[in-house]
Amino acid sequence: MCDRYLQLNIDAPLGNSRLTGNVGVQLVNTDQRSDGLASSGTGTGVQSLPVSDGASYLYALPTLNLVVRGENDFIARMSLGRQMARARMNEMRASINFNYNDAQENCAVLTCSPWSGDGGNARLRPWIADSVDVSLEKYFGREAYVSVAGFYKKLKTYIYEQSVLYDFTGFPIRGTEEPVLREGFVKIWSNGEGGNIYGFELTGSLPFSTFTPTLEGFGVQGSYSYTESKITPNPGDPSQPLPGLSRHVWNATGYYEKSGFSVRGSVRHRSSFLAETRGFGGSLERRFAKGETVVDAQIGYDFQPGSALEGVSLLAQAYNLTNEPFSTYYIPDERAVRDHESYGRRFLFGVNYRF
Repeated sequence: MCDRYLQLNIDAPLGNSRLTGNVGVQLVNTDQRSDGLASSGTGTGVQSLPVSDGASYLYALPTLNLVVRGENDFIARMSLGRQMARARMNEMRASINFNYNDAQENCAVLTCSPWSGDGGNARLRPWIADSVDVSLEKYFGREAYVSVAGFYKKLKTYIYEQSVLYDFTGFPIRGTEEPVLREGFVKIWSNGEGGNIYGFELTGSLPFSTFTPTLEGFGVQGSYSYTESKITPNPGDPSQPLPGLSRHVWNATGYYEKSGFSVRGSVRHRSSFLAETRGFGGSLERRFAKGETVVDAQIGYDFQPGSALEGVSLLAQAYNLTNEPFSTYYIPDERAVRDHESYGRRFLFGVNYRF
């Protein structure tokens, strides 16, 4: 892999405001290759042969970032660009597991081919998306702020599992009779085309002392995001969300910090989503997961300068106080539970000494 980039910085007055940012392009030249085994059977009946494959490609990734710093601590940001994210290494492996059914060796149509399998794809390309991000921010002093942001990504390519035609020429067979077909379908990671991710986010951090000095030490932090994602791996099929993305995600934290004391309580929530979990044999499987709400808390004290225990700090933390489980289900009914995992509550206690 070889990367090169060109960047020009921007810094200029814009009325009573100031415009900063940069514009540029990154060139990514990639030569990827994987060596592995195509295997079938178990124990002493294993049959295998070496396989090797790969791909070379070049992508240009242009970007534009602009920031307008206005009066009264208002900031507006905008970003345009093409983004790239590489596939996981296991998805780019050349090795496959194949099956040969000698009972179908005389079949002359692909629907009953004796060959099948699953594995990786050494020719897999990265995720590519054209994106636009905008945000408005308002600051109150050095610590308090609120912001609203929107985003849109047009997926030019994404990665999913697909059954594709595979050439099994040269692969070993059971028995001595040559099969009619040397082709069959294997389920491998592939590049799809066409998809969208869009949404908005609200965030804020508000120490109460910014507005009322009598409430010094108290404050809240939080965020909310709404995300829609749609891809259609197989034309004509219903669209589906991207794995790992919930439509609604929010979190909130209330705190008090003063004179060495620190108390925090946090709650975070995500709605149901398409999850990637480890299935039988350690392979990743996609399942719909129920939404979850997790509550955490912590309390601490730092002994102040001049005290006998100066430099000592105490901390107690509690995670998942409501013992929120992780559950997956068969769509469309959340009552049809597939897996239900409970991790329990966790409590941590610590003592630190700085000298």
